[in-house]
Amino acid sequence: MSEKERRRKAQQRKQELAAAKDTLEKIVLGPMTELLRFDGIWYRVEYAPVPAPVTRVRTASDGTARVETSQPGAYDVLRRSYVTSGARYAAKKRQLTTEELRRQRLKNTVA
Repeated sequence: MSEKERRRKAQQRKQELAAAKDTLEKIVLGPMTELLRFDGIWYRVEYAPVPAPVTRVRTASDGTARVETSQPGAYDVLRRSYVTSGARYAAKKRQLTTEELRRQRLKNTVA
């Protein structure tokens, strides 16, 4: 096996290990609340509905009316970006306390 092949296989193993480490575990508490584990740490995530489009009628100085529709964005804390479509977005995320971890019989696994 050549050095290039060895490096390629080593890189592939690193990527597979990183993907396995980043796997997401989820416990659904309700339609708008979940417990999620990222990189070994448990978080409580609360969702909210994506805001509906806003329609306004604007009247220009010459008396003509124009209908404008805009889609307000909402910041999704999991995606770390603004979303304008979909049924819900992650509005809040916080790490579980020791008490909450015990209550749910969970453990943070930081390597």
